[in-house]
Amino acid sequence: MQAKTAKTQASFTTDIAAEQEAAKAFYAALAQRASAADPTLHGAVEAMAKRAQHGLERLEKKLLRAAKRQQQEPLEQLDRVLENLFPGGGLQERRENFMPWYTQEGPAFFDRLLEELDPLDTRFKVLGE
Repeated sequence: MQAKTAKTQASFTTDIAAEQEAAKAFYAALAQRASAADPTLHGAVEAMAKRAQHGLERLEKKLLRAAKRQQQEPLEQLDRVLENLFPGGGLQERRENFMPWYTQEGPAFFDRLLEELDPLDTRFKVLGE
């Protein structure tokens, strides 16, 4: 989730697919020219192309790490919100008791729940205090 959020929210693009395609086209043309000059050079160009692709893949990973660093605070805020809404990765009503809210609001708490919640609605709903 963090990687997806970092990619979409970063101030720069982390996707280098266009550059990888350009590199492939460049090395394909270079391999063709080298093979025409000397067929034994084809392997050398292939090795260079493979090293370049690996270098581009490493660069893409570094860009993703930079995006995560840039988005660290918003991602931490998102994690805190998720932890409050889903404590321990589960549903809040499985961890907390309704009694603190009931003692605060009294029987009106149940009236509010009946007004706000629809048992047939499968979406999550957040009720404020």
